[in-house]
Amino acid sequence: MNILENIPFQSNHAVVFDIDDTLISSRTHQCIPNVCELYNKCLNKGYTVYIITARPGTPYAMNFTVQQLQHCGIKGYKKIYFRPPYDINVPLYKKNARKSIPENVVMSVGDQPWDIGEYGGAGLLVRPSPQEQSYPAKIGNFFGRLLFN
Repeated sequence: MNILENIPFQSNHAVVFDIDDTLISSRTHQCIPNVCELYNKCLNKGYTVYIITARPGTPYAMNFTVQQLQHCGIKGYKKIYFRPPYDINVPLYKKNARKSIPENVVMSVGDQPWDIGEYGGAGLLVRPSPQEQSYPAKIGNFFGRLLFN
């Protein structure tokens, strides 16, 4: 996971993560180890970390999400962006959320193409291990499909 070595760090840089099947497996409800390791490396290097999820911004979903992240040891993020409950255009919502981040987003990590699109810097697309077809995931560079262990 030396991807961070390829991005020159500046104090105004941010990294964005998705939750479902990126930070947390929707099958096991546990943290996906390789992605959580990358998440912590971003924090330790000094990046401002944001989470953008397609989960609806209802009180129940927001409370559940914060508790789930805490349970999985995911902390230190600056803000979680929740999708407005009646907004069904997830790709547009995620793009606009990334665009609204005041820092310079240098990397986005997610399991769908819209998690890592415009205004997202370098995109890392998370895919399950082919042998297991389940997580823990390998992290692939969306543009080159390079895998990191």
